[in-house]
Amino acid sequence: MCLRRTLPGVTLALAALLGAGCEGDTFSAVEPVLEVSPDALDFGTVELGQDSVRTAELRSFSSVPSEISEIRIEDDCGGCFLTVNPTDEVPANQKYALDLKFRARRLEIATGTVTVVSDDPKLPEQVIYVKGRGTDTRRPDIEVTPEVVDFGFAPAGGVAVSSFVIISTGTNDLLIDRIRVEPADAPFRITTSTPTPERPGALAPEARASVGVRVELPASATGTVTASVFIETNVLEEKNVPGKPGWVQVPLHTLANLPPIAVAGEDQTVEPWSRVTLDGSASYDQDDPPDEPLTYRWRLATVPPGSTTELERARTAQPSFWADLSGVYELELIVIDALGLESEPAVVVVEALPTNAVRIELTWDHPDSDLDLHLIQQGGTFCDCATDVHYRDCGRTPNWFPQTPGANPRLDVDDTSGFGPENINIDGHGASRFIPDGTYTVAVHYYATNAQTSSWPTQVSTATVRIYIFGLLAAELTREMQETAELWIAGAIHWPDQTVTADGAVINGAICGVF
Repeated sequence: MCLRRTLPGVTLALAALLGAGCEGDTFSAVEPVLEVSPDALDFGTVELGQDSVRTAELRSFSSVPSEISEIRIEDDCGGCFLTVNPTDEVPANQKYALDLKFRARRLEIATGTVTVVSDDPKLPEQVIYVKGRGTDTRRPDIEVTPEVVDFGFAPAGGVAVSSFVIISTGTNDLLIDRIRVEPADAPFRITTSTPTPERPGALAPEARASVGVRVELPASATGTVTASVFIETNVLEEKNVPGKPGWVQVPLHTLANLPPIAVAGEDQTVEPWSRVTLDGSASYDQDDPPDEPLTYRWRLATVPPGSTTELERARTAQPSFWADLSGVYELELIVIDALGLESEPAVVVVEALPTNAVRIELTWDHPDSDLDLHLIQQGGTFCDCATDVHYRDCGRTPNWFPQTPGANPRLDVDDTSGFGPENINIDGHGASRFIPDGTYTVAVHYYATNAQTSSWPTQVSTATVRIYIFGLLAAELTREMQETAELWIAGAIHWPDQTVTADGAVINGAICGVF
């Protein structure tokens, strides 16, 4: 006689072994066996809005796992029963503790069923009957401040942060099931940790919690951007979300502010020792309507070495400066809209390019000393009004070449307060910019150290001479000058060769007349 398995605790595999000698017997694959217990849970009496948790046991009596396809809850209290830790499998010959939660929503008794649907072929659905009741000696409540989170103006492509506070204003614990932003694709994010229905946050009466919110706007955003934070709680009454007891909506607002665009104008080429006017009036704000008026902030980013120029009216749309030396000036413009958002810098380049046949520039590094630039005609004498171009009125515009007056040199500026610059120019006569043949000596005279009034720690002045021929830098000569009455013979310009040779000789005791 063959033995047959009738008890759930005996596996089909064992039955197969016991019946191996019976003729005509056939055996199927091992099947899952799941037992759910108990068949009823009473959560007792619970304060309204509070939670009570009970545990059911899911146990596998088979050598194969039991698959759980669904844990279905049906109740008469609007969802007051739920699973805390649902699972989709009970491993072979093991048990699983399924936690069920009851949240009291009313005083009268609440009932329901928890149906566990599995792949057990004999008992595919097993039911746990649940019940609980509420008491209203204490009740939770909630207040949120501020009621609307307004970020104000936020830069497009940038980030802004804000927060709101949740206050437990009831007489029992406030349970916060979930905090989320709707719509999900809005550029707002909760930055603090958020609870879940399975693990709600809890605030005792009068306690409060701050919730951080961050907005990160796309670079193209403009105008008003909105969303809402939804807070799901155990409060029994409707708050400000119709049909959703315990839900609180916190609207989020921000106004995307696109940065203004700085337009610094076209690059310019100018004559050295001329005034340059810039124009940023084409700058604009991208918002619609624009956040005007714009504020302008210019700065000199790069100047030629030795330049002491300063930007005038730098907070206006059209500032100006004096191009005191040959070379490149880079200027930067930033504009600020009426809400304080800055533009990216815009750069304009101004090149001071000599058009003279010859241009000579002198700068030095002492703030108080007085150095003078001289250009001496071939055969001429230092500080002679007829043959030496220098600071005295009689020597500023000598008439060296009466027949070709355009070839006569001139001193444009004499600086007496330190740094320079000073310059001497020969335009050249006529369309060919003719200059008579000859050798023209370039010299620098230490007119005065002004040591008696200067607080500078040294009277040594490093002089730099730059010589341009037809707009190109032909020579740059430098020397330290030590004391008053020192004359440095910097070099010579040879014409028509259009070359410069350095000299370097120093003559002490050279005296030149007063103005």
